[in-house]
Amino acid sequence: DSFRNPENEFITMARSIMNLQSVVKMAKMMGFALFPKLMSRLKIDFLTKEEDRFFRQTIKETMRVREEKGIFRPDMIELLMQAKKGSLKHQPEGDDKKGSATSTEEGFATVEESQIGRRAHDRAWTDSELIAQAFIFFFAGYETVSWSISFALYELAIAEDLQQKLREEIDETEASLADGEVIGYEKLQSMRYMDMVVSETLRRWPFGTVLNRECNQEYLYDDG
Repeated sequence: DSFRNPENEFITMARSIMNLQSVVKMAKMMGFALFPKLMSRLKIDFLTKEEDRFFRQTIKETMRVREEKGIFRPDMIELLMQAKKGSLKHQPEGDDKKGSATSTEEGFATVEESQIGRRAHDRAWTDSELIAQAFIFFFAGYETVSWSISFALYELAIAEDLQQKLREEIDETEASLADGEVIGYEKLQSMRYMDMVVSETLRRWPFGTVLNRECNQEYLYDDG
């Protein structure tokens, strides 16, 4: 539990990997960004041997335990396990069954997954590919999540009416919980206004340097 124990091994390693104040780490990052082929030829790794060992071992052990105990969770690790077996399939939104938990009717009111550039991949992934993909998820989401939350809190602090509306939705969601139940993935999916707040925060304060957008519905712009 990284929240209750901020000094556990995972957090310690994460801080080491993301220590961008390190001159060596910054030099490696610039090298991989500007001269990836040269860095590959020189056999320079971004991670230290200890960091690489820990990350590989953590991902492999997590997948092993889930496979042995038949544990299913709708998260990134589950997607990687499907990719390893070659059973990962892309399901277009139109194929969602009406009323299902994955339908856009149940959540993610403002965000729709793009179908552009989708290709079928039916081969099994190697362990190295899985670990590399997991590291990309980790690296991309380590600081950006906390930054996004900070910007969202800032926007809500200066827009008290929106803050109150979101608070009411949270209170309504908590009131609908059974005794001892906590807000989980399914409940978050049904919080439409929360989704709108997060989406608007990412629109106003994006972290991606390149963002492709395609209009998927008619919109009338009021220019005053």
